[in-house]
Amino acid sequence: MYNLINQYSLIFTSVFFVIIFSLIGLRFFSAKYVLVFVIVSLIAMILFQSIQKNSNQDMSSVQSFENIRSSGSPYLLYMYSDY
Repeated sequence: MYNLINQYSLIFTSVFFVIIFSLIGLRFFSAKYVLVFVIVSLIAMILFQSIQKNSNQDMSSVQSFENIRSSGSPYLLYMYSDY
């Protein structure tokens, strides 16, 4: 569960802020403008999350890392620890 929250924390935080801004926006604008804002914001957040998500998580062995490292193309080494 923690990994799921950590993986989608950007989405959860953004949805929280969209809700807060929508409630504040309802006081100053009509509901249709707020609805358009919410829909556009949700679409932008989902697109940003899908662009930023790393789809290549098949790094299960040292050999696969060595193949990527020796390929000559740029690579990003991301190390994660719970501590």
